[in-house]
Amino acid sequence: MKIIIQPFSNENAQEIAQFICDIQREEFGIAIGLAEQPDLLQIPQVYQ
Repeated sequence: MKIIIQPFSNENAQEIAQFICDIQREEFGIAIGLAEQPDLLQIPQVYQ
């Protein structure tokens, strides 16, 4: 996997949200999905 760090773009929002969910499940064993974390689809409004 190649990782490129770049400024946030709405065109990548779904991929970023899925990436975060994958890390939560696979690395930390947290059984949570996108439905339980709607903030991941509002990154500019919530986190920037």
